[in-house]
Amino acid sequence: MKTRHIGYARKLVMDEMRIPPGILEMYGSKVLVVWRGPPLEGKEPKATLGSLTLYVLEPQEVPDAGNASLVSAEPVLCARRGRQSQLLARAGIDVRVGIDDEVCTSDFLGQRQDKLKAMGAPRELLLEEREAPPKTPPAVLQHEPELFVSALDLIGLSRVRALQKGMHGKVRVAILDESFAGLPNDQGYPAPVFRGLQRPRPALTIFAPAMEHHGTRMAVALQEALGEGVELGLYRMVPHEADVHSSWIAPADVALTLAHAIQDWKADVVLIPMGDGLWGTPRYLQAVLREARRVGRDGKGVPIVCATGDTTWNHDQGGAMSYAMGADELHAQPWVMAVTATDTAGRWYRRFDRTRTGPIGRFGPSVTLSAPGELYRLGMLQERLADDTSIASALVAGVAAAVLRQAPGLDADEVRALLQWTADLPPVVDGGPGPASESFNEWDRLGHNLKLGAGRVNALAAALAATDPVCAAVLLTRPRPGPIPTRGVAESDPAMLRALAWLGWTRKVHADFPTPWRVLLDAYLQVRGTLARLVLHSWRWREALMWLARHLMALWATDGELLDPEGERDHGALLRRTHYMLDALRAELESPAFQREAEELLPWVTLMETALREVSGSQLQRFLFAFNKGPFESRWIPAFPRGNDLVAPQTHDTPKERLG
Repeated sequence: MKTRHIGYARKLVMDEMRIPPGILEMYGSKVLVVWRGPPLEGKEPKATLGSLTLYVLEPQEVPDAGNASLVSAEPVLCARRGRQSQLLARAGIDVRVGIDDEVCTSDFLGQRQDKLKAMGAPRELLLEEREAPPKTPPAVLQHEPELFVSALDLIGLSRVRALQKGMHGKVRVAILDESFAGLPNDQGYPAPVFRGLQRPRPALTIFAPAMEHHGTRMAVALQEALGEGVELGLYRMVPHEADVHSSWIAPADVALTLAHAIQDWKADVVLIPMGDGLWGTPRYLQAVLREARRVGRDGKGVPIVCATGDTTWNHDQGGAMSYAMGADELHAQPWVMAVTATDTAGRWYRRFDRTRTGPIGRFGPSVTLSAPGELYRLGMLQERLADDTSIASALVAGVAAAVLRQAPGLDADEVRALLQWTADLPPVVDGGPGPASESFNEWDRLGHNLKLGAGRVNALAAALAATDPVCAAVLLTRPRPGPIPTRGVAESDPAMLRALAWLGWTRKVHADFPTPWRVLLDAYLQVRGTLARLVLHSWRWREALMWLARHLMALWATDGELLDPEGERDHGALLRRTHYMLDALRAELESPAFQREAEELLPWVTLMETALREVSGSQLQRFLFAFNKGPFESRWIPAFPRGNDLVAPQTHDTPKERLG
């Protein structure tokens, strides 16, 4: 494996060279204290989350380090290795940052400045404000054609929205971003709020990555993706719209804003589409992330989705771009889902133009998922996006929200697992050419790749798998790597069509069903959400269920000669495996691991066992494969909107082929 020019083991981080004097004066010696215990007397908390309370105190006010209620006490301002380190490097000092180095230090910036001044340090080492360019306008890349298909269609979010039409309830998504200027006035967007640390406006613009209207595009993308199913909360990461975020204080702002969004606003999903190699994760931010997983959504945890960020502010030891995420960065924390961008074919996104052929995103073991990052039009703004990993993270946050709307009982780890299991794995990870194109292109045995995570998110597959265990098992038979949907997700794979047919069949009122069968179907519909969750946790039952799914998909892949719709053949082996599936489920429910689920599911298992004693193999054959009546027939596939019409996905099957 070639590892040149990828900057994985060691790198330099080009940080902001200056810090506004107002921020340094107000917070240069302050401590952000995370406290778990009775409130500190006479101290005003900045935020609370679960059992945690966050305070900003003077050093002498911090409780003793031996106090059991003290979770962490770190400087408010995050001191980073950066351009100053590069200046020191010219003096022969090795200041390269290891990929596992903890970049946030415990130094107080105010004290450091006093020491440097006392030493007569050159002006280049002092954190004094300087003039810098204002925010850059939104980028529209003329050399890249706009996608012919919306990214919402590429990953199936538009189909999920159609399936959820008329569903009650909304999912709350909090967006933490820098700029929300230009929000459409007539669309009902909430006013952005600031919940970070108040400070005076800088006299000059801070030098940091920025894009005007960045948060606006994320909000519009989520609104278009989820429609009436989402309620947005907009949290600006700077006090004023014209400001630019500073990496010195950004981790503190993120910690306080996360606490407000989850504790006070009750966010179900949090999206942080901004951020880059400048941001570290001090211990106070780690504590907030951990608590968000523990207490958010009434103990189920809040999925937090972050963009991996671009490579602009990462530099490796040789001065070339570093495409690796540092293990100390916000995006690399185990409590967040880091999202990178793909092209239309699902490959690691590279931009090819006259000046560069480099990747847009970054890679590392913590990359969770990927999503389309190429340009597509936002109808509410009538303009194209060029946000790459940012819009990719917004799409994944939209998928997480759609899944939670479909199955609100899932916890944050289950949402992550479901999105990873149902993602699409492309045959080619990185099409190159360019830096890092020949490295880290393999999938490990659990289906993870350092560039693409678990693959490109598939919203329709995730929503179906969250709804029904039969859909989940059928969808898990899809090949990996396999074909990547480039048009309609619903028509992308035979397993997807079978899963959609089953879902549509369960939604119909089957008046011709004998009463005992209707009782079984009604009982199944009552417990299928819990059964779908169990697919994520029980290896024994999942494997028994998967045997049936693999067997059925293999039968459907034949020419149909053995799939007798009249039930003249006795598929006794298939019936025995159905019995075994129930045996495996009962064994799991009677174990200590699934006591909570047993109370709900054991009566259903008993009901099914009793019913199957009266069923023959030929009856099971007729139920599964009866022409135009079986539950997996294409006639049951739900209709989806296409323009102003409702149409079912095209199967291109002849009546005879539908049996196969």
